[in-house]
Amino acid sequence: VYDATLALSNVVGVDKNRIFTTGTSLGAQIGVDSIKASIAELALKNQWGPTPRAVVSLYGGCAYPSRTYLTSSVVSPVLWMMGKDDNYYMKGCSSSTFTSIKKIHPQSEFINFANAGHCWDCKALNGFVNKREKQTYIYNADVTKKSRDSTLRFLEQFK
Repeated sequence: VYDATLALSNVVGVDKNRIFTTGTSLGAQIGVDSIKASIAELALKNQWGPTPRAVVSLYGGCAYPSRTYLTSSVVSPVLWMMGKDDNYYMKGCSSSTFTSIKKIHPQSEFINFANAGHCWDCKALNGFVNKREKQTYIYNADVTKKSRDSTLRFLEQFK
């Protein structure tokens, strides 16, 4: 993440204060991991590059037994979008974490879409059964549009 923010911040015309991450699933988790206070402090100390201004997550997992990704120690606002039918990947998500983040970063949003599971925007994977996760991916055009619109609306506030 910081290699990318550093490279982008050196491009003529790019505002280094308006570099964001957007990720799905594990990519979402990596994005939010990069803005934890401990990581952001390391990045600053080691001059890795600017901290992302905000992070957008589509169906990322909040925590697993081995690791917690979404915590209240984030240093940037978060748009965290989940699907109510995404049983496996929503494990570890806590409304108290969401509330704590909102207190620190009021621009943050947490959206839980009805009738959406993991990979709701994966048209090419519609019907794919992830046997390991016991999850069937169902493409949802309505939620895909809503998540795209929510992302654009969220990012527009950081001018």
